[in-house]
Amino acid sequence: LYGCRDARRRWYKRHRMAAGNAQTLAAQVAAFMDRNPAHVESVTPVPGMVLFRRDAPTELDPTLYEPVVCLILQGRKETVLGETTLHLGPGQSLLVSHDVPVSARITEARPDEPYLAVVLVIDVSVVRSLYEEVSGAVVADTTAQAAAVYDSDPRLIGCVSRYLMLADDPIEAKVMTPLL
Repeated sequence: LYGCRDARRRWYKRHRMAAGNAQTLAAQVAAFMDRNPAHVESVTPVPGMVLFRRDAPTELDPTLYEPVVCLILQGRKETVLGETTLHLGPGQSLLVSHDVPVSARITEARPDEPYLAVVLVIDVSVVRSLYEEVSGAVVADTTAQAAAVYDSDPRLIGCVSRYLMLADDPIEAKVMTPLL
């Protein structure tokens, strides 16, 4: 009984941390987007990171997703993959493991509370090399999917926030980016 209670406390603490970190990152993204020309919907502040902002819902649009992690910070998004529809909201991430055709749309966005997201490009060769290093510790998952929705880990959100801060200092970005 105590183990379940402790696990529940850890989950709530992590969930609150993720929500707080996501709000902080959303404020960073909004501020960064506000510094750019009006009506810019996406920008790449540092290599491997794309910031998105939409002020209104969009139509369902076919596209090809590459391997990425997409953190939803504000607003809502819907991604259709074959017969599966994935719904994403603030504090959630979409993990795409390989190139996959989808249809996607922003379902919730307003000028006073726009859709905000951060997309991180995944270097598949790095993932493969990591897998080779830890393959003995990895348990086979028979439910693996090309795209899946997860609650964003506060540690990931914190790392993304710190990485975005490098955009304010090009010299630091040039030095630190290869280390990440």
